[in-house]
Amino acid sequence: MKRPMATVGFTYLAALVAATYFNADFAKIMSIIFFVLFIISLVIKSIRKQKVLPIAFFTVTVAFAVYSVFNYVNVKPIEQLNEQDAVISGKICELPYTRCYYVVETDKIDLDGAPQKIKLRISMSKALDADLYDKISGKVHMSLPSDSGGFSSKTYYAAKGIHMLSYLYEYEDYQIKSDENKPIYYYFLKAKQTLIESIRTLLPKEQASVAVGVLLGDKNLMDDEIKSNFKAIGISHLLAVSGLHASVIATAIFALLQMTKLSKKWVSLLTCVAIVCFMALTGFSASVTRAGIMLIMFYLSKFFYVKSDSLNSLGLATFVITMFNPFAAGDLGLLMSVLSTLGIILFEDKFEAKIKNLAKNLKCGSKVLDKLAGTISVTLCATIMTMPIIMLSFGKVSLINVISNILIVFPTMLMMIFTLIFSVLYLIPFFKFIAIPLAFLAGLLINYIIFCANLLAKIPFASVSTRQPMVLFWLAVTCILIALALFLYEKYKLLKLSAIL
Repeated sequence: MKRPMATVGFTYLAALVAATYFNADFAKIMSIIFFVLFIISLVIKSIRKQKVLPIAFFTVTVAFAVYSVFNYVNVKPIEQLNEQDAVISGKICELPYTRCYYVVETDKIDLDGAPQKIKLRISMSKALDADLYDKISGKVHMSLPSDSGGFSSKTYYAAKGIHMLSYLYEYEDYQIKSDENKPIYYYFLKAKQTLIESIRTLLPKEQASVAVGVLLGDKNLMDDEIKSNFKAIGISHLLAVSGLHASVIATAIFALLQMTKLSKKWVSLLTCVAIVCFMALTGFSASVTRAGIMLIMFYLSKFFYVKSDSLNSLGLATFVITMFNPFAAGDLGLLMSVLSTLGIILFEDKFEAKIKNLAKNLKCGSKVLDKLAGTISVTLCATIMTMPIIMLSFGKVSLINVISNILIVFPTMLMMIFTLIFSVLYLIPFFKFIAIPLAFLAGLLINYIIFCANLLAKIPFASVSTRQPMVLFWLAVTCILIALALFLYEKYKLLKLSAIL
């Protein structure tokens, strides 16, 4: 096998996505079915020699089994707390959501037979006067996140390790105690908080909310209309910190370090350190972690002068993330990040070549199309690969996302770089004067992004609903056709026919 980790990683993720979309009972049944298929594949000599199917069947069996075990060990005991009151104590372990939602890692739950160490989200009517990793204790009412099937609130929180929501009885006594023993992660969270404050100081409220949303994934203060416009025109991926963001930041840092007198090895190594820091700033979200692992492998290959394999790296990163947290398969940011990256690796060069050939035959606008070929091909690859997830999770698809991405993605990348630089420079006394003009440029780019999003969202049928059962049936049959065509490609060359069908 040329790329074992690609086979294992993508197969493992696909199985976990199916388990997440359906349920743990489905995972149990499927683990048995695929174990039987694995045994059969070992018995049939021709299949056993090829190795791919036995490895794939075994990987799927393990994935479904692991999901079932994790659900039984980590989720089932927590479900008994549903609609229960209890006195809890624990530490605030994340920055607050919209000032009134706190993620707490408990060390004690005062209920007989209850699990003691869980993550829960506590809602308040007002912000707490508390620092990160301060200890909070008080009486709460707990409930499970809503589960409407498929990708729901439950899968969203499970991907973050949160399996229970709660609200604090604020009229009863509760205590906040400071704790001097802070983990290393505390300082990254404080750094993130400081950067956000720096951005909000230098930019007007609306601009700052977009800058923070794009750079750090914190969408809590963004206007609902802006978020709706982003979704309608197919650029909501810009608000989920992912591979694009990590790549832009890593490339910018690598370029800045190359301006110094450091050797290429040290530049690569320091870029890897910067990538880990950015992963920490974004809370080690699954999509950023996936991108971070791939980028680290890429820059380490420069350090050791070894050529990296993109597909193997992507498969390995995906496997590592989901191995430690199988519920990460419910993180839409991760799924879209993996699928878009996979599409770009597999098809981007072919799409770009076809677009450039098309440009040569045009009498008008050939140079413009030739220049935009790379951007168009990347957008098409990412759009096609992520379409199933978008249809299943958001219930709508943008029909103008190629246009909107061409107009908005590059300015957004520039805005991210300017925002990161000015937010850091503003914290250094002697460099504050440089931060202000950079903030002004970032603000102009944000105004352009908001204007474009608002204008494009007004186009009739900018997005269409995909909630009808027939659309989902079409999606399922299309995926089956394409999968069969790829499986039979070498012998029958059916891919174009299947795409047309």
